[in-house]
Amino acid sequence: MRVTKILIADDQPIIAEGIKGLLGPSFDVVGIAADSQLLFETVQQFDPEIVVLEISRPQLGGLQVIKQLRNMDCRAKLIVFTFYADPVDAVRAMNLGASGFLLKSSSADELLVAFDGVLAGYTYISTGLSQESSAMLAVGSDHHDIEQSLTPRQRDVLRLFATGYSAKEVGGILSISRRTAENHKAEIKRLLGVKSNAELVRLALQLGLVSPHNSTLGFNGLRGK
Repeated sequence: MRVTKILIADDQPIIAEGIKGLLGPSFDVVGIAADSQLLFETVQQFDPEIVVLEISRPQLGGLQVIKQLRNMDCRAKLIVFTFYADPVDAVRAMNLGASGFLLKSSSADELLVAFDGVLAGYTYISTGLSQESSAMLAVGSDHHDIEQSLTPRQRDVLRLFATGYSAKEVGGILSISRRTAENHKAEIKRLLGVKSNAELVRLALQLGLVSPHNSTLGFNGLRGK
């Protein structure tokens, strides 16, 4: 029987041991890494076929660890395994080279389905995020074309609204009226095919116009109307 080698990168031993305990005889956990340095060393030593990553822990390098693993020619399928149900993180992880994005609230059955799926060459996004993330990934495949469809002024307006400025504040920064700022925003929504402010912010994140730390997704509600 073929055995799949798995490396778990998580600084919480109870989580890592829990995953290990769920796996049957067809999976072999070759290591548990609590920090990025041990992660890289274990990948080079054992050449695992799946790496399970917790991206929310700073000692594990966050999403950038995916990029680093790909740069070092890691052949493993990378599955993010996290508490945070953020479709933006799911999209960013996939764009960086992950094959799966699972929530720690997922069932044992879903975990095994995800493993089987990525080994077969598919991508897997946790059921609680799949619809929104899949739509964002579809849009993300044409990032360049989407961004080029906006004028420089529209990109500035999108960036400011996504950062959290109100229409009045955007108008003041760009030396235009509040009404003009609102008209720009409405036209941007029409061009990009989005309806809500939240969708607009997420698209700005995908296009790299704002960072997650500066966007209005960090607040309970959008400040701009």
